[in-house]
Amino acid sequence: MNFLKKGLDGFTIKVLALIFMTIDHTVQYLIPMNPRNKIMMIFIILGRISAPLFLFMATQGLIHTKSKYKYVLRLYVAAVICSIFNSIFSHIFLPSSSYIGNMIFTFFYLGIVVLILENIRTYFKNKNLRVLIITAFLLLFIVVSSLWPWIFYERYYDYIPENMMNIIVIVQKTFIPSILKVDYTVFFVLLGVIWYYIDNSKINSIIFFIFSIINILLQGKLPGSPYIDLGSLSNVTLQHYMIFATPFIYLYNGKKGRSFKYFFYIYYPLHQYLLFLIGIFFLNKTY
Repeated sequence: MNFLKKGLDGFTIKVLALIFMTIDHTVQYLIPMNPRNKIMMIFIILGRISAPLFLFMATQGLIHTKSKYKYVLRLYVAAVICSIFNSIFSHIFLPSSSYIGNMIFTFFYLGIVVLILENIRTYFKNKNLRVLIITAFLLLFIVVSSLWPWIFYERYYDYIPENMMNIIVIVQKTFIPSILKVDYTVFFVLLGVIWYYIDNSKINSIIFFIFSIINILLQGKLPGSPYIDLGSLSNVTLQHYMIFATPFIYLYNGKKGRSFKYFFYIYYPLHQYLLFLIGIFFLNKTY
C-alpha cells in the first residue's frame, strides 16, 4: 500500500494518538467496565497505543526544536496550567479519590533530562560556566522535587494542620511534581531519552517493542509507594497492549506535517473535563 511507502508524518501520528486516547477515555469515563464486552476491550486496547505515540512525538519535538530551553519551558507552563485546571475541576466535580492524568509533566522531565545530558556534553567541549550553572540548577530541580515530598511529609505530616497540608500537597504536585511519580513512570522518561539519542524510527520501534516485552514480563512485580511509582506502567489495565504502537513508530517518515502547536495541549485536558461532565450530568455517574 502507498501509505506504507510514504510513511506517517508527525501530524498524522499525533492525530492518531489523539483519536486512540479519546476512544479510550470515552469508554473508561462513560461506560461501566466489563471485561466480557469485547468491543469495549478493543477500544481500551486502542487507547493503550496513544501514550507511546505522544511520547515519541514529544521526543521528536526535542530533536527538531530551534530552542530546547523554550520547548521545555513551554511544556512546563502547559503542565502547570493543566494541573491547576485539573485541581479546580476535581475540587468542584469529582471526589478526592479521582485522578485526572497529566502526562505533560512526563514530557517535561524528558526535556529536563535531555537538557542536562546535552549541557554536560557542551560543558566538556567549551568549559562554559553558564552552562554548568544551568545544569546544576536543573539537577537540583529534579533532586528537590523527588526528595522534598519524601522528607517533608514524613517529618512534618503530624505537626501541620490537615487543611494546610492539603494545600502544600496541591502546590507541590502542581509546580514541582516528582519525576518518580509522573504518569507512566520514570521508565517512560528514560525511554524518551533513548529515543532522542538513537533518532532512527526503525531502530526506535524495535527498542519500543523490547521495552513493551519487558513491561509485560514485569507485570505486577514492580513496587509503588506514596513517593515513588515504578509499577503503574505494568499494572494499568491492558497497558501491555501499548506494544501495538510499534508499527506506527516504525512508519514515521521524519516529516513534521501540518502544525497545530497548541491544539493538542488544549484538547488533552478539555476532552477529559467534557467526558466527566457528560458522565456526571447526563449519565448520573459517580467517579
